[in-house]
Amino acid sequence: MVLLQDPSPIWSNEDLLWAEGKPLQRTPVSLKKFQNKRINIRDTVNTVGSLVEYSYSIDIYEDNTPFEQLIDIEDKERKDLIEGARRSSLPYAEKIYHRLNILTEASEEEYPNTDLISVDSLYGFLKLFKEFEKLNFKYPEITLTPLGNIRIQWQGDKEHYLSVEFISNQEVKIVLFTPDNKVIGKISRISAKMPIVSIFENLQPYKVLTWITE
Repeated sequence: MVLLQDPSPIWSNEDLLWAEGKPLQRTPVSLKKFQNKRINIRDTVNTVGSLVEYSYSIDIYEDNTPFEQLIDIEDKERKDLIEGARRSSLPYAEKIYHRLNILTEASEEEYPNTDLISVDSLYGFLKLFKEFEKLNFKYPEITLTPLGNIRIQWQGDKEHYLSVEFISNQEVKIVLFTPDNKVIGKISRISAKMPIVSIFENLQPYKVLTWITE
């Protein structure tokens, strides 16, 4: 626990005079949040800290447990991967970068208690586009599952649909809708797990590349 009683590096005398007499509460603030956001007294005086004779004290706890350190490492790795996608030669690199950022922000804001984008899933997603970048894919719909896995989808006509969920950095779960080979007018649904590198070899009999590539 760290107690800060000298506010001078952060808050001006004008800020402290403004805060005098405001309702006071005392709430722990993470050191990481304090350092990153440089808390504004005018925004937080009703929720954090304690003003005593022009001193504003904040209880700060350190984010240094092994679990929290692991989360920080994963956050950095996730951001590096997303930024790396932007700088890569991947098809639709800029578009993919912006979509992944949108998914990350939406997950943080709308589902704060659920997983963000899985780092393993992100690796797998980028691996697919790198392995098969010469295939000239059509841009897929990119979504996020409740588990934080990336899922991409291609919709052909009403008889063709392919979904690929990246369940690890090596494996995917696919769902394919395609016309049945033997019964005219019937649609077959195929669901399977397979290695990323084997997707299009395994799906070759269904001719998916004829409608998911340009």
